[in-house]
Parts: sequence; structure tokens; C-alpha cells
Amino acid sequence: MGQIPTKEIAVVVQGAVGEYTAGCLQSLRQYLPEAQLILSTWEKSAVAGLDYDRLVLSQDPGGSIQDEVSGVYNNINRQLVSTKAGLALVQRKYCLKFRSDLLLGGAEFLDWFGRFDTPKTKALHFQQRLLVCNYYTRNPRILPLPFHLSDWMVFGLSEDLRALYNVPLQPEEEAVWFRTHEKRASIFTNYLPRFVPEQQLYLSFLRQQEPIVCEHYYDASPQNIRLTERFFAKDVVVLDYQEQLKLTFPKYPPNRYKEKYSLLSHQDWVLLYQHYALHCNKTGWAIYRMSCLCRLLVSSLRRTAVRFLGLLHLKEQMKRWISKTS
Repeated sequence: MGQIPTKEIAVVVQGAVGEYTAGCLQSLRQYLPEAQLILSTWEKSAVAGLDYDRLVLSQDPGGSIQDEVSGVYNNINRQLVSTKAGLALVQRKYCLKFRSDLLLGGAEFLDWFGRFDTPKTKALHFQQRLLVCNYYTRNPRILPLPFHLSDWMVFGLSEDLRALYNVPLQPEEEAVWFRTHEKRASIFTNYLPRFVPEQQLYLSFLRQQEPIVCEHYYDASPQNIRLTERFFAKDVVVLDYQEQLKLTFPKYPPNRYKEKYSLLSHQDWVLLYQHYALHCNKTGWAIYRMSCLCRLLVSSLRRTAVRFLGLLHLKEQMKRWISKTS
């Protein structure tokens, strides 16, 4: 199909107004010149001088601490509130949900929309497959985080985005789940919520469509790995950061913790699509599974090193050093 006219697109720019928001809006105006820009942020935000078409101000629901050691906050409810408020103003056929601290570097991603939707390979839970970024779409065969699909940007039919975000907020009990529940995870050892933000969004949506048993963020059972792969293959198209998807995340380098190996690349996604949607390329599928085993070994060695650094109380210092040198 030809590229979608930008006059048929609305962009929901969601999140706090910060040092990158002006550049974010300028980049969207440059590469999606006729798109409607909807800025959805918080009451009392400094929006003077920003380039947008519609503004919606919501009461900030606040974040909750998700890691008391590193001081990182869980902002999933902020994402849900600001995105829903912006989507309520969308009247165009297509919509791009976009973080307010991202920069767009081109509209080539539009060429990928609809490319994998055919009468025989229809989307499973949407009218058409959504476009998402490979950062941070986790490969559950390598890192035990099922249903972990990137939420940086999402593009698709407006009705599909409204369906995706028509989910409840994360309950307070689940935001601090591991204060009262035993954890046996080898990753995110200081993590408090039951699910990471990406899982909270997509699991909440999927559970409205079908029964899924997933007890916590590291519940990567063989069944959940298969369900995750099927969901990825049949509901989205994963595009690689700065390749098919011209994005820049100036807030921090995406690969700052050297964990790109744990992500699902576009090439990986094509193999999932061939296996779960087309039911072909058995040789490619076998090679893919062997590749995942090799990357799993690397991941296991890395987690062992992280646990060792944790015992020496050097984990956070090492994370900060790696982040600064990336």
C-alpha cells in the first residue's frame, strides 16, 4: 500500500512537558506536516510557546516507587491517563501515540503499516496490526518477561489504539505487590510491582479478549512464551529503532545497559510472523530457536554477574557507569 497521507493522522503526544517536548512537537510537525498534534499532559504544565493543535490537561495521578534502591518510579497510570485523554480528542482514521520526550526523524515507518495484513493473516485482536518499536520489546525466550511489548510509540487505526488503552489503572496493591508476596526472580531483584508497565498495559488488554494465566512479571512459562510470540506475530509489527523506525530518545541511550541482545528485532519478528501467521519456514524457525538458546546463555551469564555485583553492593554503581559511557 502507498504511504498514508499525514492529513489522515492524529498524534497523541503524551506525558510530562519537559526539556525535550518542544523538539518532540517540532519533529512531528516536520515529518508529519498535516497531522493533528494533540498534546496531552498535566494541569499547570508550562505549555506556552509549544506547537500543538489541541491541548488536553489532566490531573496527574502520580507515579509510585518501583525500585527503592535505584529510586525509579512506575508511571504506567500516568501513561494510561494521558493517553486516554488524548485519544478522546482523536477524530482522524489513524493515530500515533508518542512519548513527549521522543524525537521523530522520518515518516518511513508509515510504509510498514498494513504490509503484513492479508485476508489469510489478519490481526488477531485488532482491525490491523499496530506498529511498535523493538526497544523495549523483550524476547521472552531470552529474558523471562512475557507480554513485554514496547510502549514508546504505537501507530495504527485510531479505533485500535482506543481499544488498547481502554484498560483500568494499575491497582495500588499490584503497584507494591512484592512487599507482601514472595519473589523468586533472578531479574529485577528490587522490583516492587506485580508487572512492569509494558506488561500491565498489554496484559490488561489481552485479558479482555481471552483468559491468560500470568502470575507476575517473570512468569515465563512455556505457555506464556507461546502466547507472547503469537500476540507479537498476529497483532503488531516490530520495527527496529533508528532503522525502519527513525526515532531518537535523547533522554538516555536506549542500549545504556548493554541489553540489546534481549530484544526482539524486526528480523526476529519476521520469523515469528512466518511461524505463527503463515505456518511456513520451518528451517528458519529451527535456526531462530537455536539462536535464542545462545542468547539465553549470554543472558544467564549476565544475570549471574549482576547478582554477584549485587552481593558486593556494586550493582547500581555499575549501572550508572555503563549508562554514562554509552
